[in-house]
Amino acid sequence: MTPGEHSSPRIGILRNPIVIICLWWTGILLAANLVRIGNGIQPETNLVVFLFILSVFSFGVYFSKRKPTCSYSVPGVFSNYPRIWMGLAILVYICTLVLGVVGYKLQELYGNEFRALVFGAGGYDSLLYGSYYIQVMAGFILAPMLLLGVIAFPVAGVFFGKFRYVVLGFIFCVAADFQTAGRFYTYFFLLSILLAYLFMRKVSPKFRLRLALSSLLMVVPLFISSARRAQVYEYNPEVVSHSIDQAIEYHLIGIHLLNADLANKNSVIHKTGSFGRLSLLSYPDNVICMVLRRFGVHAIPAIDEMAVHWQDNVWIGNDRSGSSHEVNAYYTSLYPMYYDFGLLGVILIPGALVFFLVRHYQVFLRFNNFASLLCVVFLTLFFVTSIFNSKLTSVDFVTLFCSMFLLRRVSVAPTANCL
Repeated sequence: MTPGEHSSPRIGILRNPIVIICLWWTGILLAANLVRIGNGIQPETNLVVFLFILSVFSFGVYFSKRKPTCSYSVPGVFSNYPRIWMGLAILVYICTLVLGVVGYKLQELYGNEFRALVFGAGGYDSLLYGSYYIQVMAGFILAPMLLLGVIAFPVAGVFFGKFRYVVLGFIFCVAADFQTAGRFYTYFFLLSILLAYLFMRKVSPKFRLRLALSSLLMVVPLFISSARRAQVYEYNPEVVSHSIDQAIEYHLIGIHLLNADLANKNSVIHKTGSFGRLSLLSYPDNVICMVLRRFGVHAIPAIDEMAVHWQDNVWIGNDRSGSSHEVNAYYTSLYPMYYDFGLLGVILIPGALVFFLVRHYQVFLRFNNFASLLCVVFLTLFFVTSIFNSKLTSVDFVTLFCSMFLLRRVSVAPTANCL
């Protein structure tokens, strides 16, 4: 019998993923209103975020009240060929480590220009991959595996009580971050540990202590990355201050950027949307446009058109100290929802994601299986990190979300509500 099978873990209401998501977004909205930048958060922006929170909660309650009809297990294509998939996982792990070392050395060589050069824009080869086309293929194939590994390692460590999985995952996510001079993979990794710990009922005291101490040490790469960006290479109070400022900005600036576009009546967000190409169909739209261009048809994916706008620096006002705030790229997942379908998209699109989140959470409560816990952490992580990153349009998220449809259905008896 697998760990915890049929143990029906009982988890408090505050550990419920729907409650966690709603409390998180409510806190971020309140903080964004308190941290006044420019003219502050406008009523229209407050309405959009409030409707999103209300949608997540309402759909969460509705789907939780319905009796589950099936669970999901690993499909036969995986269980029948474990050695092949294990070999592929090892290959991806080694490839990630190698690219991480290369990326770290390139950062030392190119400095602040590294992030601009690492991903080619079609006019020049990728600095990291050597070819723009290899970079595109890596975006479709390697990026989803990176995200999966960053989430799967810590979840497996907590679920099976194997600390070595946590260590291997930490090395993996640091190597992934070195490829882009970023820190988001490490952030996702730490959140995955926290979420897996919250959703698990039983974690041994010894493992809990080791997890807490190691998590504190894992924050160090985040400080190092912030220091490198600030061009501070020796420890001093400025490192801590800069890291804290960046952490606050990353968690609030997405709301302020959305607010700036909603307040600007000439912004593209008020124009006719792409009717799902940006929000629901970003991944297939990208693939179809690539094929059409091979046949000489000029076609640009909606995400590429929007990426040009998202890369523009946007002045969102001055902070309390009088410093000007010009930022870009950190648009929330609310942006593509609103752009495509207006308020209706903000209300309905989260429902599709909440449906799968509730179903996998119910299965986890019934069987306490690893696959369901992984899906619950993955979807919860999507909602939590969507405040500063439009994960709804990213290839890695969409690929992993679509992979959930490959899971084989297995009939189970009705279980208790998850809310």
